[in-house]
Amino acid sequence: MKIKLIHKTTFFTIIFTCAILLARAQFVAPAFQGTNFLSKNLNNALDFDGVDDHVLTALDVNYSVMPITTWEAWVYPTANDATWRTIFGIEDWYWDRNVFINGGRFYAGYGCGGWNITGVNMNEWQHIAIVYDEANGRMVFYKNGEAFNYTFSTSCTHSSLAKFAIGASQQDAIPNQFFQGKISDVRVWNTERTQAEIQANMNLELTGEESGLISYFPFRQGSPNQSNTITTLYDEVGNYHGTITNFSLNGKTSNFTNGRVESRINRNNLIANLDAGYIRSYNGTGAVLKDLTSNGNNFTINTPIYSTAYGGVLNFNGSSSLVSVNNSPVAGSNKRTIALWVLPKSFTSFNVDNFLFAGAASNNGGAFGLWVNSNNMLYFWGHNTDFTNSNLYLKMNDWNFIAITYNGNGKMLLHVNGVSSTANINLNTVLNQLTLKPFMKGLFAEMLIYDRDLSHSDLVYLYNQNKNKFPTPDGLTEMTAAASAQAIKTAYPSATDGVYWIDLPTVGPKQVYCLMDSKYNGGGWMMAMKSTQSTTFNYDATYWNTTNTLNPSDLSRNNADAKYDVMNYFAAKDILALWPDIPNVSSESGSIDNLTNWSWLQNSFHNSGATTTLISKFAASPTQAAIENNSTGTITFDGYGSPFSKQSGYMFYGFNYQGNASHKVRWGVSWNNETDQNTNDVSAGIGLSARSYSAGDAYGCCGSSTGINRSARVEIYIR
Repeated sequence: MKIKLIHKTTFFTIIFTCAILLARAQFVAPAFQGTNFLSKNLNNALDFDGVDDHVLTALDVNYSVMPITTWEAWVYPTANDATWRTIFGIEDWYWDRNVFINGGRFYAGYGCGGWNITGVNMNEWQHIAIVYDEANGRMVFYKNGEAFNYTFSTSCTHSSLAKFAIGASQQDAIPNQFFQGKISDVRVWNTERTQAEIQANMNLELTGEESGLISYFPFRQGSPNQSNTITTLYDEVGNYHGTITNFSLNGKTSNFTNGRVESRINRNNLIANLDAGYIRSYNGTGAVLKDLTSNGNNFTINTPIYSTAYGGVLNFNGSSSLVSVNNSPVAGSNKRTIALWVLPKSFTSFNVDNFLFAGAASNNGGAFGLWVNSNNMLYFWGHNTDFTNSNLYLKMNDWNFIAITYNGNGKMLLHVNGVSSTANINLNTVLNQLTLKPFMKGLFAEMLIYDRDLSHSDLVYLYNQNKNKFPTPDGLTEMTAAASAQAIKTAYPSATDGVYWIDLPTVGPKQVYCLMDSKYNGGGWMMAMKSTQSTTFNYDATYWNTTNTLNPSDLSRNNADAKYDVMNYFAAKDILALWPDIPNVSSESGSIDNLTNWSWLQNSFHNSGATTTLISKFAASPTQAAIENNSTGTITFDGYGSPFSKQSGYMFYGFNYQGNASHKVRWGVSWNNETDQNTNDVSAGIGLSARSYSAGDAYGCCGSSTGINRSARVEIYIR
């Protein structure tokens, strides 16, 4: 029976008898093979179910083959139990070389010894590395770049017949001790990586040509959270490919999934690197976006909201959000490159407002900026000369790699998504500030600043190596959360009804039920709330004027009460109500004729097309907002086979009617056949005071001819 590590709080060593197998032939690294296997997925991981998922490779990392070796990986553990769970290593019976998790702690083994090292950050990404130095009896474990040093007796080593495994140990060639969680970016070296090297490169994708790199498993080839048929995990350096065993390869678990964000960056003459996706640059709080180089070119943040989408981005509101740095690293008229990743949703105005601006806030002299025209073409504005015909166009609601370079001698290059355009422009800039301005509404991820002019091929390289960090927002994963259902519908016209990830302002990515079918007035709708035949959402319910949610995990069109953050935080233009129990009346004003069920549709429900959150229409001190307010009664509302609360001379149709305390309505109709709203007799719609209905109709006088007093189901959508 195998002797297990004993859980203690401090360093310990277990000694037992071990045998050393015959030495193997000296390891020889094969030629780099990575280009054979590169795919679009630069940010992948494997999700291990903790039951039987594992990867067995052809790589031999025994001490006789690699007397000095370094292993690295990003790990996301999800099981905090007293079970031995192997991240990677080799063994056949006794201790060999292994890294484990047990009881929320990292453990490492070598030969006949083992160490209880440090705590695990459960349910979050962390980088680990381990160095084994056979000749000097040393082991160094790194967690997020922090070193833990240990020594061992070289007389107590043990060799294994097993090959390198990921996510499991092997006893008598039988996999066991299965890891639970995600593993990404496994690297094996035949050298000792120093602490400085580990810290400098753990966040960066490798080229595959690094000295001493023997095997590299970035898990590229699978499609995250989709149906996969892949059975081989490619080693992109050494041809020691692994066999993917027991994974379901379908859905969000036991499959390829989203991994740790990495980027391959040309660092020559890089003087500033700001990246909201790296915790060392920004941890989601505070007002400083830290420079990842050693130059200290930190930016100041003003009001952008941090979102975890795409590994970490800043969400600009289009009015007050900006990031800026004083003592600009691009001052003067010297060579420079400024490159950035942005996802624009809209611009405040065109042909006037720069979204990237160099120069003092109060000084246009000697400044330059980037802006777009109404067709989203990128322009350059300069103190001396403008560049207005680049023919480079930004993609709205999608990621763009934008760059500007200057060679210091009259040549400028603009770049968008792999395409460049040049112009002869002399810069004469004496600057003290570089600002990403508040005139863009959208997402910002990263900025690179060089004190040299990158070539077109350099920029294409950067774009191609990083573009898959920022896939088109399809809403299928948290990482690819879209700006709205309408944005998904625009990018993917064949998208179907269902649950999507939407990156909501303030709260970040949320799962939302979306109506994509074009029969719903073109589609692109997001469910804000739904109500049963109940009193949950009566006029006085707090859900109308607070950000409280109700059953937010109920993401379906079932008969239930629910309210979502879509209602609280999404700035919408259109609103739609669907009544599942009421047959459609094709002649109904405001109803969509081709639907089976009755609808209320109001495009541009707020200030002639301006957008606002729906909750703002029902503020604590609500303002009555009429879409129509007259005594003609020109709109009639039918349904359910009989008149739906008709009375001649309706006075109000809109939001938050409160003129008559007994017939208040959050969104709907209130009638009075007199010439005022003080004694309205009938109300219909959503959020009633009469009978406390969540939705339906009610009358207060005049007999049943004016209403049917019915509570109704309703679903409310916005876009």
